[in-house]
Amino acid sequence: MIVFRPRKAAAIDYDHVKYLHDECIEQLELMKISLESAQLSNDEIRDQLDYMAQNHWQFYLDTLHLLSMHDNDLKDSLLKVGLNARNTESNQEKEYQVKRVLLLTLTTSLIKRHRRMEYVFSNQNNPAKDFLSLAAPIERDYLVTTITIIHNLI
Repeated sequence: MIVFRPRKAAAIDYDHVKYLHDECIEQLELMKISLESAQLSNDEIRDQLDYMAQNHWQFYLDTLHLLSMHDNDLKDSLLKVGLNARNTESNQEKEYQVKRVLLLTLTTSLIKRHRRMEYVFSNQNNPAKDFLSLAAPIERDYLVTTITIIHNLI
């Protein structure tokens, strides 16, 4: 008779998760620079910078996908909220200027949230581990909410 034992959860490679958060931060900072530059430019240059910002967002989402493969709680939060691709093109530059400013603020917030998650993961052998593990689900939910807002604006 074969007896199946419950599977143990795979151990998280904290260094790899930290690296993925670093890559997320890098893509968001590049996106932020593109958005800031687009604010100061005009016409064709602005369009190219907006396109670059959108590409950085796509690379960010790809990295986030890799991150969610290592962090099941993040994956669950992403699945709960869902990211619907929206095409909300508008020909009105004034409206996009407002969007750009909002995107800058939200991108800064998202960078800060990834740094916070890095901090949570880097303190696994710390006396504050229990407190941080209680804060992690809330941090993940806020991270996912901010991602959803930005995704719907782009």
